Amino acid sequence: MNSSKTVLIAPLNWGLGHASRCVPIIRWLVLQKHNVIIAADGNALSFLKCEFPDEKCIRLADNQLKYFEKFPAWLSILLQLPMFFIFALKEQKRIRKIVEKNQIDVVISDNRYGIRTKKTTNVLISHQLNLNAGILSFIPNTIIKHLISYFNFCLVPDYQTYEDSLAGKLSHPKTIQKTNIEYIEPLSRYEKLNFPESELIPVLISGPEPLKSKLIKQLLSKLKNTSFSYVLFCGNAENYSTENYHNCILKNHDTTQNISTILSQAPLVIASGGYSTIMDMHCLDKDCILIPFRGQTEQEYLAKFHNASAKFSFIPMKDIANKNFSLQEVIEAKLRDKEKSAHIMQSRIPKFQEIISQILEQ
Repeated sequence: MNSSKTVLIAPLNWGLGHASRCVPIIRWLVLQKHNVIIAADGNALSFLKCEFPDEKCIRLADNQLKYFEKFPAWLSILLQLPMFFIFALKEQKRIRKIVEKNQIDVVISDNRYGIRTKKTTNVLISHQLNLNAGILSFIPNTIIKHLISYFNFCLVPDYQTYEDSLAGKLSHPKTIQKTNIEYIEPLSRYEKLNFPESELIPVLISGPEPLKSKLIKQLLSKLKNTSFSYVLFCGNAENYSTENYHNCILKNHDTTQNISTILSQAPLVIASGGYSTIMDMHCLDKDCILIPFRGQTEQEYLAKFHNASAKFSFIPMKDIANKNFSLQEVIEAKLRDKEKSAHIMQSRIPKFQEIISQILEQ
């Protein structure tokens, strides 16, 4: 690097996945002596403040988009499109002031389409190049294609080829213009550590309310009727409290180091089906049972897409609510069939470092 840059990083506050996958990027930028400013809201901001207490954090307004439990996630957003565009315009006005005050050179937005200005190099992080919205897919996908064109670069946290991809058709559309798109390979904040395997099964639940709390409540009623021991992370970065519930330790949140240790020792993992979780499990080489949120067509697609692999299987959320459903049997089957051969991750410079270095040098 010829000189340090001031970089603004702004992830979407929709679960912890968007903020979580920004962690390795922020770590690397700080290590390279760039000035990093974090801009977020809600749970995402609380999480990144804990991860990076020495970096400047700016609170953004909550985008106030609501998740309607009776509708698919894409339809919830589609119904609120006018509000989305109004908010994006307000967010652009706010970001222009932040950029001017802090002399920001590069803006990196994770799925916040209003976080960009004409005076900065604008980078979007997203694997959602192609939304799965059934016969109405052309509506959100036309909008996404248009919004991506406003950014200088769109960085996709997935592998270059569809055959190797973790997001499948979500990150590899057939029709989108790819002139400003770079595939930077999967991102994860976790480090694979060498520990003996324990019997404690971690459960990772992150996502929008009210579905998150509903799934946690349903899961707890199932977990207590099994013979295994669990630690359930509820994804509430504003609260580090811990309590015991039958055979389960409930943790609202914990440090990345502590979670890395628990995941590295785990015989398998149970998790909600967000894409960032899938990247984490892939990078940690962990067998995982996914529970996609009902109505979130992206998570349901990803769960089915990975169900054929040796590492992943999935349970529909409606099965968790079924009193006759046996979680014990599913876990036992997964442990019996668990892939024994380790996936050897290549030891090399992560792709995102190479791409972002090139962007910062421009």
